[in-house]
Amino acid sequence: MLTREWFTDPNAKVLCVAHNDIPLMMEVLIFPPNAAREIVGFSPSDSVTIHVRYTVHFDRDRPLWFWAVCARPVFEALKELGMKKLITTAIERPDWVANLKATYGGETYRVIMDDKGRRECLEYDLGTAISKTPSFPQRKTKGSGWEWKNKEIRITEVDDSNLEQFIIGAKGILETGIDPNEIEKDIRAWWELDKASILQVFENDLLIDARLIRLRRSTSCLNWVLPRKPLDMDRRDINRRLMFGVSSWMKDVGYTECSVAVPKKLYDEGTMLKEKIGGLGATLIREIPERDMYEFSWEIDKQIDKYKDFLK
Repeated sequence: MLTREWFTDPNAKVLCVAHNDIPLMMEVLIFPPNAAREIVGFSPSDSVTIHVRYTVHFDRDRPLWFWAVCARPVFEALKELGMKKLITTAIERPDWVANLKATYGGETYRVIMDDKGRRECLEYDLGTAISKTPSFPQRKTKGSGWEWKNKEIRITEVDDSNLEQFIIGAKGILETGIDPNEIEKDIRAWWELDKASILQVFENDLLIDARLIRLRRSTSCLNWVLPRKPLDMDRRDINRRLMFGVSSWMKDVGYTECSVAVPKKLYDEGTMLKEKIGGLGATLIREIPERDMYEFSWEIDKQIDKYKDFLK
């Protein structure tokens, strides 16, 4: 919880990560010696340790690697200032503790057991943390001029030269009630922040669908299906064929697993989406309470095998 003291303490600095002036996350960093007042493990003479007192992610939609990428320049700046270590306040979630240890090389320096349960305080060596944090990934691509065709369906990649044209076209095929300006913001965030790839689907040279695909972790990707106007039931074969083309692209660029987030209400109250998700052999991997969504995952090879017969 934020306190007035942090904003009046000259040794407390507020760090904000923003995109297009929209805050994505915030941290309060307390420089020595004031951190020694509150945290066991500090020495009053310790002049090389930073205390992360408060962290909040306003944007819960970014993949975990994104926050690690953002942390690297902060760690490097702190090291240039002469700092050697960084410690956190008590963390309640064991899964988050495990992720921080794996991502930054953190180690437990204190365990708190009280009525709130078990909580851990972590310590990082800044040199180790810098060596473990990644740089921004390269955007996945099949290369300039790539396209996939089947009968009247054609799939191509979006690149810097046609991004603006794609955004204009995407706004024109959105489902009724969807705010095109919000969709544009999301498209630009996926493109600029997440280095997502965009596949646009044409039927007889008319844009009918688009998929934004970004790295989730390792060889797993997250697939965002643009909320476009639904296709007629008698044209569902188009969905199956384009899904084969998109899945083939995913496999060719190195992905082995794909996931998608769907609104809980739409999934719980309908049968078509359940049948579609079930047909993929997908499994529920998590609920996203803050967005009221489920995330499902499936193996890309199995999806390719399922839909290859629709190419005939």
